[in-house]
Amino acid sequence: MKMIAISDLHMDAVTMGQSRLHEVAAVLRKATHHAIREKVDLFLCTGDVCDPDSGPVVLRIARELVDVAMSLAQARIRSAWVCGNHDVAGDGWTTSLDPLMGLEPHDLPHATPWVRVFSEAPGSMSFADGWRLVGLPYPTKSSGWGSSHEPLAKMRCSGEKLVVAGHLSIEGVVPGEEAGELARGRDVFWPTAEVDAMKPEIKLNGHYHRRHVTKGGIQIVGSAVALTFGEKREKGEEPGYLYIESGPRGALLRGRA
Repeated sequence: MKMIAISDLHMDAVTMGQSRLHEVAAVLRKATHHAIREKVDLFLCTGDVCDPDSGPVVLRIARELVDVAMSLAQARIRSAWVCGNHDVAGDGWTTSLDPLMGLEPHDLPHATPWVRVFSEAPGSMSFADGWRLVGLPYPTKSSGWGSSHEPLAKMRCSGEKLVVAGHLSIEGVVPGEEAGELARGRDVFWPTAEVDAMKPEIKLNGHYHRRHVTKGGIQIVGSAVALTFGEKREKGEEPGYLYIESGPRGALLRGRA
């Protein structure tokens, strides 16, 4: 199994009056081309594409997302998009991932979606032989799942290996700029006990912009680009995206580009 994970794009970000859209879009395209070249099984975005109430730039961002998702699908690569706290509009219902809802190429079989959005509640999808993704989105107002983790107990399928991917706060992780300059919404916490009971092979989470691994073994994907001047990165924490490949000894992080 091979997959690419990217997170916290914030494509509507502005630094010193300069739009970051072209810079972030270039990283997103690089990750897309990498996915197609390597023929990965899954392209995953773990949230915070943009604030959907940021104005006309959201239309340009939607076009980028649709182009990426359709390019991947035409290459027979499934993509999954997990809603983040910045993806939920001020009305609490609309999300920046809505343009991807129901997006499917007409010339490809639809037994399993080629483009999947997780926004209302946790869900799952098969994406490779013997592998299943469980998405844990930041909940909108129409979803009560953040206060109830009952749906997770039904998502473990016998004989399948799990990837659990979310965009949630994690107990014990010190927040950075995502709780300062780029704060939005309330804290909704990763359901540690329920996820661990599912015994996933890989745990991924967005929201935090510094790439690292938590004490509980959750891979924090990190932001695609450095978004503020205050972001200090150490070696191995650089912005970019993750390339993950599973082998006989489990999932291995093959690189960050």
